[in-house]
Amino acid sequence: VQLPRYERPDITPYDELQVRELLEHANRTGDYFAPVWRLLIASGMRRGEICGLKWCDVNMYDGTIAINETRLTIDGKVVTETPKTRKSRRVTSLDPGTITELAKFRNAQDDAKTRLGSWHSPYVVTDLDGQPINPDRLSRLFKRACVKAGLPMPRLHDTRHTSVTLGMSAGVPIHVLSGRVGHSNVTTTLNVYSAFLPRADKLAADVIGATMNPVVDLDAYETRTHLSGHETVTNLNKL
Repeated sequence: VQLPRYERPDITPYDELQVRELLEHANRTGDYFAPVWRLLIASGMRRGEICGLKWCDVNMYDGTIAINETRLTIDGKVVTETPKTRKSRRVTSLDPGTITELAKFRNAQDDAKTRLGSWHSPYVVTDLDGQPINPDRLSRLFKRACVKAGLPMPRLHDTRHTSVTLGMSAGVPIHVLSGRVGHSNVTTTLNVYSAFLPRADKLAADVIGATMNPVVDLDAYETRTHLSGHETVTNLNKL
């Protein structure tokens, strides 16, 4: 049997403005999962990876998370597994803003735990009753958050694409991005995001070109301008 050719789905990442709109709207409306949306975009984690993230894997002091487990939906059941490849088991750094949002998220859960008197899960992504979130439900909640913010409704997996394309636009080396998202090799990253490479290439051209431009010493320039003006006034006085 000749199988149909696989067509990779189009990548539809958010740009910087759309990311800010999503997060600002989520925080403004009190979306409990706002820190989760930020974490997904900041880290480039897969859905199963963020659903399998435990608080013991989050280092608030070093600003890192260790990805050691995934929670997937298979045939309607949630299954816990180890990441599919060695490169998928990784430690990823987070920016201070994302760490701060995670700390607030933990505080909200601690407050709920005090009211409930117990907590049912070691996982980061849980409801306020302590139950770990179902991966499919997390996808639905993300789409709902995007619609409420007036944005196009992507797949949850597109947060991963958003993370990589934002990094490429900012000039982050492709091998660094490949390691952050847990690709088995850089070739995989290049194949998936080749359409976005021209944008990164233009940035590289600007950066390299800037190194060859003459350096302007502003202090020296202002001094020469001042002296030039002073000499002109002196010469006019002589006349």
